[in-house]
Amino acid sequence: MQRRLRTATLLGWALTDYFASPARVRLGEVALWHAAARARTVILRRNRTTLTAFTRRPDETVASFVERLAAGTEPDPTVPDPAQAGLAILYRADVPVGAGATVHALLPADLDPAAVRLLAIDDLVASLA
Repeated sequence: MQRRLRTATLLGWALTDYFASPARVRLGEVALWHAAARARTVILRRNRTTLTAFTRRPDETVASFVERLAAGTEPDPTVPDPAQAGLAILYRADVPVGAGATVHALLPADLDPAAVRLLAIDDLVASLA
């Protein structure tokens, strides 16, 4: 019994260290890298009502584009219709997406799997490789 308790304690400490680590990649970071690598224009929602668009410049690397997206600097003057997007990575599926779009939503709510291609988080991460 003592050995199992010690093992469980060590596992608890290791998990706490892992989840507290700043080196651990967050879902939002995966989404930014995915969007920056796959899309010319990225629409970000910073809160429930504000959409901001960013278009990758011809000489901008993916890494530079990710930095600009994360910082929110130099957005486009207008925002395209998000329902025209081919890829949507959402926390909550309350943004209109077009038929046939590839969508990952942490909270998929009323997304119709017959109308969109649902993407699991492991598929999203694996496709970055």
